[in-house]
Amino acid sequence: MSSRVFLLLGTVLLGGALSVVAAGEREGAGLPQFPSELYARLSEATRPQWRQLYRPTVTRCLEGRQQAALGLGAVGADLFLAAQARDSQQVRNLLQDEETIEKTLGLIEPMAGLRAEVLAAAEQADWKRLGGNLEKLSAGQRRHLRSQKDEPLADLVYIGQWLRTLQTCHAVVMARQLSDQSLAIGDPALLGEMTRRLQVLGGPGPESNRCLRLLHKRLAGLVRLWPEDAASVVDPAERLRRSAELLGDTVDQLIQEKESAASGILAAPKPKPKP
Repeated sequence: MSSRVFLLLGTVLLGGALSVVAAGEREGAGLPQFPSELYARLSEATRPQWRQLYRPTVTRCLEGRQQAALGLGAVGADLFLAAQARDSQQVRNLLQDEETIEKTLGLIEPMAGLRAEVLAAAEQADWKRLGGNLEKLSAGQRRHLRSQKDEPLADLVYIGQWLRTLQTCHAVVMARQLSDQSLAIGDPALLGEMTRRLQVLGGPGPESNRCLRLLHKRLAGLVRLWPEDAASVVDPAERLRRSAELLGDTVDQLIQEKESAASGILAAPKPKPKP
C-alpha cells in the first residue's frame, strides 16, 4: 500500500475522531448553553434588580471534588449575573471565589489566561466582550475537566451552573409576578438533560454518596413539576412555589452551606434599610 493511501486513511480516521469530539461538544443541542441566554429573556420581559439576587458564596464549605464542581458551576452562573448587572467589582469578587474552587479541581493554572481576559473586560467595562469571555471560561472549564478524564466533574459543573441559574430565574418571575412562568425554567428539556448527565454518574441507590442521592431526588421532583406538556399543570402558582423551594434547598445543601438553610418561597431579597 502506497504512502499516499496511508495518508488518506489517516486523514479519514482523524476526521472521524474529530467528528466524535464535535458530537460530544454538541450535547444538549438546541438547549440554552449559557445562563446569559435566560437572563436576556428575563430582561426582555421585565427589569430585574440583578444586584438584589446576589448570594454569599461560601467556598470553604465545599467538601470534596463533587461539591467543588457543583460550586464552580454555580459561581459561573453568578458571574453571568454580575455581567447582567454590569458590576465590575462583583466580577472581581467572584473570580476570586472561582480561583479558590479551581484549586480543588486542578483548574487554576489552565484557566488563568481565560480568567485574566474576563477580568480585563470587566475593568474596561466592555460588557459585550465580558459576556463572550465568560462563555469561553465556562466552556473551557468543562472542556479541560474532560481532557483530564474527569467527565463526571464536568457534568456536575454543568448541573451546578443550571441549578443556580434556575434559582435566579425563579426569583425574578416570583418577585415580579410574571405571567409567563416558562421564564423561570427556560426549557423543561433542560431538566431532562441535567437528569441524563446525572444518571450517567450513577443511580440514586444507597451505594451513592449523599451528594448524588440528593441531586437525584431534587431533579426528579423538578421534572415532575415541569412536564413537557404544560397543559397538564393544575396549579401553576403552586408549581412555581414548590420548584423554587426545591431549587433553594438544593443550592443551600450542596453548593452554599454545610447544613440546610430554612426553606421558603424564593424571591428577590429586599434591600437593607439605610441607617
